[in-house]
Amino acid sequence: MSSEGFDAMMDGVEARIDDALAEAAFKAMEHIHTMTTPKVPIETGNLAGSGAVSNTGPASAQIYYPGPYARYQEYGVSKNGLPLRHEHGQSFFLITTMVAEKDAAIEVAAQVIRDAID
Repeated sequence: MSSEGFDAMMDGVEARIDDALAEAAFKAMEHIHTMTTPKVPIETGNLAGSGAVSNTGPASAQIYYPGPYARYQEYGVSKNGLPLRHEHGQSFFLITTMVAEKDAAIEVAAQVIRDAID
C-alpha cells in the first residue's frame, strides 16, 4: 500500500499549524488575562487597567503587568512580612488564575489550531 494518499493529506498541515501557533498562544494568554482582571487588587484601578498580552515569539505569548507595584501586589507580602490584605482582589492574582485556567487556556489554543487545519 502506498503512502502517497497520506502524504497528500498532510501537505500543508505543518505549515498551517506553524502559522497558527502565535495566534493560539496569544488567545490562550488573552483568556488568562480576562480571567485574571477581576482578581487584580484595586486601589485606583491603574494596576488592573495596565495588564496587557503580547506575543513574545513565534509560539509564545505573555501577560504583563508593569512595574514593581504589580510584583508587590502579586506576591502580596508587606514590609513586615505579613500577607497583604485587599478589599477587592487578591495576592497571587496571576499565578492562581494561571493554575485554575490552564485547561481552559489549552483548549482555547487547541481550538485555534483545529480551526487552522480544518
